[in-house]
Amino acid sequence: MVEGCGPDTEFDVDALRATIQSLTNDMALLRNALDHSSDFVFFVETSGDWHTNETVTRRMGYDLDYHPDDPLDVVHPDDRDFAAGAMAEIFSGTRTEYDPVEVRLVRADGTVLTYEFLGRRVEDEATTVAVVLTGRDVTEIRAARAAILEHERRRDELEVATKQARLDARLQQAQRLESLSRLGAGVAHDFNNLLGVVQNHLLVVERHGVLDDRGTESLGAAREALDLAGDLIRRLLQFGDSADCAPEPFDVAAATRDLHALLALATPPEVDLDLVVSDEAIVILATRGEWEQIVLNLVLNSAEAISGPGGITVSVELDDGHARLRVTDTGRGMPHHIRERAFDPFFTTKATANASGLGLSTVYAFVQRAGADITIDSEPGNGTVVTIAWPTVGSPQRSTSADSLTSATPIRS
Repeated sequence: MVEGCGPDTEFDVDALRATIQSLTNDMALLRNALDHSSDFVFFVETSGDWHTNETVTRRMGYDLDYHPDDPLDVVHPDDRDFAAGAMAEIFSGTRTEYDPVEVRLVRADGTVLTYEFLGRRVEDEATTVAVVLTGRDVTEIRAARAAILEHERRRDELEVATKQARLDARLQQAQRLESLSRLGAGVAHDFNNLLGVVQNHLLVVERHGVLDDRGTESLGAAREALDLAGDLIRRLLQFGDSADCAPEPFDVAAATRDLHALLALATPPEVDLDLVVSDEAIVILATRGEWEQIVLNLVLNSAEAISGPGGITVSVELDDGHARLRVTDTGRGMPHHIRERAFDPFFTTKATANASGLGLSTVYAFVQRAGADITIDSEPGNGTVVTIAWPTVGSPQRSTSADSLTSATPIRS
């Protein structure tokens, strides 16, 4: 016990020493904890003095005794003005402790790190005497975010390029089909003129020739073949002019039934052709020639896929406001890579001399132009089903066609 100068002053030296030692130990423990923290800690006083934990010097690659005059010396030159302004805001209280500041720091070897800092004021009797800044390394997080943004940018660019490529392909397809239809129309006109010459000569033979029974029979067969050729030419001309024809409402159920004879001629004898057509009038907006061309092309395509005996079913029904045409065959089917290209112009798996590769692409062009949908369901060895859903117009009514049949009664070739 030490007595002081006054009557009531006494000091317990041992207790004082113990208190000082305890505070020293606590400070050393706190300092050690700060030095081993993964975060940066800056203590900046209003006087300009500042201190950091050893994490800063170690992470920044400096010697432990390195101490710049200004904490902004380790900030990237391009970020110093922003960092100085943020520091002033923290001191003034206009930036809260929950408002982070992100700046770039430059290591001793020139490597740039990105840190996010939060600042809190230290006050003494309502007066700010210092601020404490704690920062965490967000370099990898920002790099990952930048990589994600770059990936998304490239993905968007790829999607745009892919969409543009598809649009260009569709435009080229439409242009090819238009050119083909014009060419087909020109050829059909010329061939029709030749048929007219043949028909005139047959008339001369019929009126002035002397024919026996066999000759008369042959002449009749020639006239039937000529009529069939004329009908085909008219259909080809109608197809060539279909792009210029205005769509009109018509009954696709009746139109499909009327095609039965022609479809039967297009089908090999060993292939059974079944038509299952609704007895209701199913009205769509299109040209009749386009619809007939669609059905004929699909049946021809199915017939080509069947080797030997088999079957083709053509059905037309009203389904949820759409005329649903379904052509089903028992042919060889298509693998995935063939299905993917089935609608491409000039693509065919048949011998070059036997096919143009325009059957399904023509169907696709008609369907797309009408705003309808078309799908192909096919697997190798399991046949193929082509389905078209065409929007209807008006209210379905009972058909008045003489050959109208119930949907349960198929027409067979």
